[in-house]
Amino acid sequence: MTLVIESGPLKGQKFHFNSRTTCVIGRGQGCIPLLPNDSSHQTVSRYHCLLDVNPPFSIRIRDLNSKNGTFVNGQILGKDIKDTVAGNIKYEMKLNDGDRFKLGYTSFAVLINSKPSKENIDQNFLNLNSSIKGNLFFNLPNDSANNSSGLPILPTIEGYTILDVLGRGRTSQVHSIRHNETGQIMALKVLQPQSGKQSGNQWEKIASFLRDLENLKKLRHPNIIQLIDYGYWGGQFFLILEHCPGENVIKLMQQQGKCLSVEKSLEIIFQVLDGLDYAHHLDVPFGKQANVLSDGKGLFHGTLKPANIFLSGVLSGVLSGVLSGVKPNTPQEVKIRVKLSDYALDKAFDLAGLGGLTMTGIKPRQPIFICRQQAIDFRCVQAELDVWTAAACLYFMLTGRFVRNFVGENPWLTVLQTEPVPIGDRHPGIPKALAELVDLALGDRGHIYFKKAAAFKQALESVYP
Repeated sequence: MTLVIESGPLKGQKFHFNSRTTCVIGRGQGCIPLLPNDSSHQTVSRYHCLLDVNPPFSIRIRDLNSKNGTFVNGQILGKDIKDTVAGNIKYEMKLNDGDRFKLGYTSFAVLINSKPSKENIDQNFLNLNSSIKGNLFFNLPNDSANNSSGLPILPTIEGYTILDVLGRGRTSQVHSIRHNETGQIMALKVLQPQSGKQSGNQWEKIASFLRDLENLKKLRHPNIIQLIDYGYWGGQFFLILEHCPGENVIKLMQQQGKCLSVEKSLEIIFQVLDGLDYAHHLDVPFGKQANVLSDGKGLFHGTLKPANIFLSGVLSGVLSGVLSGVKPNTPQEVKIRVKLSDYALDKAFDLAGLGGLTMTGIKPRQPIFICRQQAIDFRCVQAELDVWTAAACLYFMLTGRFVRNFVGENPWLTVLQTEPVPIGDRHPGIPKALAELVDLALGDRGHIYFKKAAAFKQALESVYP
C-alpha cells in the first residue's frame, strides 16, 4: 500500500505501508507526512486528518475536526457536512485503490497494489516451526454440528475443561478453565482476528503474533499475569493464562468512592512500576518483533490502563474487606498484590494487523491513557511511553479524573492539541511535592521526563516515603 503526493511542494514523495500503522497528516510537530507551514497551506490544520492503515487492503481516513475539512475525491469530509443517513457530521470513510484526497495545495493518491491470496492458513500453520506453535492440542466438541448459539465453536483442549464465560470484548472472549490433572483454575482467552483469510499477508500476521506470544511466555514476575501456554486453531488464538480472582482498580475506586487515598494509590503504582521495569529489561527470543523496545530487549505494554490493573490479597481472598478497613481474621497483614493483565498482548495483536482498524470505525479505541507521542506515532515503542501511562493511572486513582478534559467528538484531537490538567486543579488536597512530580511525569510536549519505570518510582519514594 502506497501514498503518493501528486501536487504541492512535496510532489513526488511516496510513503509505503507494509505493516499495521496510523499516521496523522498536518502541519504540527510529529506529523507524517508533515506539510509545509507556508501560505499555500494555511487552510491545513496542525493536526488535520488521521489515516488508519492495515495493509494490504484496509485504509480509512478521519478528519480531525479541521477548520476547512478534508477533500476526498472532490467531496468534503468534516466541516459541518451532514451525513444524509445518520444526520451527523461525516468525519471518516474507507479509502480504495485510486482514491485521492487533498489538504490545501497538497493532493495524495492511494495505491493498493496487492491481490487477495488463496493461501491455506491452517496448512501453513502446520508447516510452522514447532517452537512457536504452542503446546495445546484441540479437537472439535461432539455436539459442534448442533451449534445454534451464533457464538464461535470452542474446541475441546486436551488436558483442560472449559468452564464459565468471564467476559467478552470486541475481538475476544474469556472463560475460566480447569486443568484436569491438578485441578488448578486458569483463564482461557480466545482471540478472533478481525482481518479475513483472504487478506493477502494474513499468514505473515499470524506467524508474527505467534512469535509475540512466545516472547510473552518469558514474562515471569509477581506483578504480571502469566501466559502459561497458547495455540492456534480454526482461525482463532487460544491463550491459557494465570487466573486472577481479584478486582481491578476501577472496581476498587467504585467501592471506595470517587478516588483512592495517596497511600493506597502509591502502594498500587509502585508495584505497577516494578512490573514495567522488569518487562522493559527482559531478554526475549524474538528481538525484532514490533513491540520489543528499540534496543532489541524488553517488552512494551502499550495499553496499560486502570481496568487491567488487577488486585488481590497476598494471604487470602479477603481483599475487599481489607481495603474497606475490615481487619483480617488472622494477625498476619494482608497486603495488596498488583497483577498487570494483558501485558503487551493487545498492542502486539494490533501491531500484527490482526485487530482490524482500531482507531476508526464504529467503536474506535479511545486514547484516554496514552500520551501525545503515542497518538501521533502508532508504532512508537519506548519504555517512557509506558511510564507516562503509569503516571496517568496514578493521576486517575488520586483524582477520579482523566489527565485531559475530553470534550467533543474527537478525543484524539484532545490528546494532540491540549495539555494535561495540573493534578492540583483536580484535587487541591494532594501534597504539593507529589503533585509537582506527577505533573512533571505527565508533560508530553516535546519529550517525556521519566525514561525508566525505576526512575519514576525512586522519585515518588523521595517525595512520599
